[in-house]
Amino acid sequence: MAAFLFTKIKIISINQSINQSKNEHLKYNSDLQKPTIMKTLKLTLVLAITVFSFSCVNAQWNGKKIKGNGKVTTIKRSTSNYDAVKCAGWMDFILVKGTEGNITIEGEENLLDYIITEVNGNTLKIKTENNINLSPSRNKTIKITIPFNDIDEVTLSGSGDVKNMDKIITNNFESKVSGSGDIILEIDAKNIEAGVTGSGDLTLIGTTNNLKASVTGSGDFHGFDLEANDVEAKVTGSGDIEIICNGDLKGRVTGSGDIEYKGNPRKEDTKVTGSGSIGN
Repeated sequence: MAAFLFTKIKIISINQSINQSKNEHLKYNSDLQKPTIMKTLKLTLVLAITVFSFSCVNAQWNGKKIKGNGKVTTIKRSTSNYDAVKCAGWMDFILVKGTEGNITIEGEENLLDYIITEVNGNTLKIKTENNINLSPSRNKTIKITIPFNDIDEVTLSGSGDVKNMDKIITNNFESKVSGSGDIILEIDAKNIEAGVTGSGDLTLIGTTNNLKASVTGSGDFHGFDLEANDVEAKVTGSGDIEIICNGDLKGRVTGSGDIEYKGNPRKEDTKVTGSGSIGN
């Protein structure tokens, strides 16, 4: 009887050990699977974002393509007055002093009808029609001349170029680049807000009391020819900011970008997070 009980207890103990071993094995396999599951989820998320981004880009360029016919002409457009100019596309935009609303467009004749020039809420918007992909002939472009009397904002979205032939003089001015385009402006203003998002470049030449400049991405803000008193500069990403500061300087860098300054700031408040730098 004692031997039977001992054998039964031993069998129960062995079964418990086997069950414990199975549980530990299952837990071990579960722990091994967790990183794999997480990696799979992350990979799925990345692929989904990639497909979505590709779809957006593909949708953008799947519009009707219009090829330039090589015949260059000039047309005139009339609009109401405006205080701000928003440019979009790959064209060349030129600001000149003159009567607002008398816009000149030069380019291949079969492309010009697809250029929209309209004023909404005191803002002149120039862009191509939706779902239209204009393709100029080799060494050809579209040049749009925009007269201004008193403007306080100039922005560019896309890969085009914006410049002014006559200086802009105003109290408060804002200029921003989104994309890979370039803006070069001569400006005298009490307050200036400048921003770059993407890989574009923004260059300002002139004077200002207060400058607020920001770069997000790999683009650059060039302000070594802009005499500024107080400056607030912020870089997020790998872009760069160049400024002149003779008053209070506040600088922030997050990422690998740089803020380089000239002048003699009377007060400096700077902070860098990442491998970037702030210095003169």
